[in-house]
Amino acid sequence: MSSKYNCPIPEQYLRAYVLGGKAIFTLFSEKTKLRYTFKVLAPKSKQEWYRIERLFGDDNTKDYRTIGVFTIKDGLVYTKFNHYGSAESQIKYFLNVLWGSLKWPATMYFYPSGRCARCGRLLTTPESIETGFGPKCIGKV
Repeated sequence: MSSKYNCPIPEQYLRAYVLGGKAIFTLFSEKTKLRYTFKVLAPKSKQEWYRIERLFGDDNTKDYRTIGVFTIKDGLVYTKFNHYGSAESQIKYFLNVLWGSLKWPATMYFYPSGRCARCGRLLTTPESIETGFGPKCIGKV
């Protein structure tokens, strides 16, 4: 695991993973014992807002609901949420750690889904699992 983000993906790939277009990951707080699974989807048009979905039910392929959006401009993260709770707080903090000056707590963990963050295909080779991208998609990062 990467020491800074308690994550198996090396730090140099983590931002690209989150912005890959079909990233699915879980954030877990050892302190609060809360875990949430998120899907970050690329913008469908020229607008620069990424959609954040959260897993709400038992079906981890279909039970996602949009909870908000975010964009990054001039190195700052801007978010808009439908409502605000612990899941929204957790993802907002994570994004501000990646693109800001906040410190990642030692009690927080990032777990990628094992699917390519760009195309969504299942990752099977050790190199692909480590980076979060398949062999064709890694060249587009």
